[in-house]
Amino acid sequence: MSDSDSEIALSLFLHNSYDMSEGVRMMWGAIRSICTNGMVFGKILSRYYAKHTKGFQIANLQTSLTETYDQIPVIQDRIKFLETAPVTTELRDRLESGVGKKLSKNVLEQNPATQWMLYNGLTNFISHVIEQRHRARYQQAVSKVFEL
Repeated sequence: MSDSDSEIALSLFLHNSYDMSEGVRMMWGAIRSICTNGMVFGKILSRYYAKHTKGFQIANLQTSLTETYDQIPVIQDRIKFLETAPVTTELRDRLESGVGKKLSKNVLEQNPATQWMLYNGLTNFISHVIEQRHRARYQQAVSKVFEL
């Protein structure tokens, strides 16, 4: 998703153990830069898991990458929708229910014109104001509300 026209980069979370006590886990997603921080989309585009004892199959990794690539247009369409969609009462209600009234109120007071502007305001607030130990929970909640 990251090219010369986009600020959203494809990301890969890789988890592996040094002593083969756990398998290899890969999760594809997206990350958007906010200053020097980032907001990880909560929607995982694809997953891959392999036990060390079973061997690492490149074909399975290729399938995972293909599944991820196939989801990129879906995410791009969702972002295009958010860029033009107004902030509705229904979204405000889902936001208050999903992330809480206090956080919602802080960002909604800025009167964002579109859902994308609201999303950006929320992610900026989370990455700059919320204590680090609580950020992941709020990031996941915002991702869920905006279906990203």
